Amino acid sequence: MSFLNSANVNANIKSDGVVYRKITIGKTPVSVKLENGKLNLAITNAVLYQGTGTINISADSANAFEMNAAFKGVQAEPLLSDAAITDKFSGAADLDLNFNSHGHSQKEIISALAGNGSFKINNGELKGVNLGDMLHNVQSAFGVAGNDASAKTVFTALNGTFTATAGVITNKDLTANTSGVNVAGQGDVNLPAYTISYRLTPQVVTSAKDATGKATQKQGLAVPVVIEGSLDNPKYRPDVGSVLQNALSNPSQFKDQLKNSKGALGTTNLKGLLNGLR
Repeated sequence: MSFLNSANVNANIKSDGVVYRKITIGKTPVSVKLENGKLNLAITNAVLYQGTGTINISADSANAFEMNAAFKGVQAEPLLSDAAITDKFSGAADLDLNFNSHGHSQKEIISALAGNGSFKINNGELKGVNLGDMLHNVQSAFGVAGNDASAKTVFTALNGTFTATAGVITNKDLTANTSGVNVAGQGDVNLPAYTISYRLTPQVVTSAKDATGKATQKQGLAVPVVIEGSLDNPKYRPDVGSVLQNALSNPSQFKDQLKNSKGALGTTNLKGLLNGLR
């Protein structure tokens, strides 16, 4: 980026579209300021994958970069796919991103990536696993190594925050709302290695009423799902060992979870689930 020292520029540009590798931004006004070797780009009202947003990017002649962006209603699947991250998520996403990095090549920049952000994805799907089926019967849900390309988990909302250090994105507070199932998640996405190590914990939710007649929710059995491997072809498997460990360490809680799950799963499906835990 040493060429940034060659001139000072102050300009406003109206663009019909910007493409970086596969990432495409639609019709966009851009404010450009280059002064003393530092470039600042301010993009307002950007059209991005059926959503809108603002992007502020700075770069300097020492090959340091910084980006702050906020998007609303962006379609997650084509964006994440074009960014070469994953094609396993779909839905309308609201994103807040704050990143910085440095380097002379794409590999160096990704390996030095740091920052934080948040996401909310509405009315989407997680492809490759059906968490509802897994709760009904561990054996059937994971009968083909847990990697059924046609399987999917439909959710109404998926939220979380993340941090990035040396190109590794870490999330510890994912929550998702699906029909009859609460899902929590945490783990890492390693961009330099292009791998994922993640753990989803789906839990049956049943409705009940307390002594005053007020509606409450009871938590049923939770069987964690481990997602690991390459980003373009992750593997899914049930963490059955953790369920058995919890049952042994807290049998009364496990008994209550089974009781709460019976109404949601039914006797036959509950037996199938227990068979899968053997």
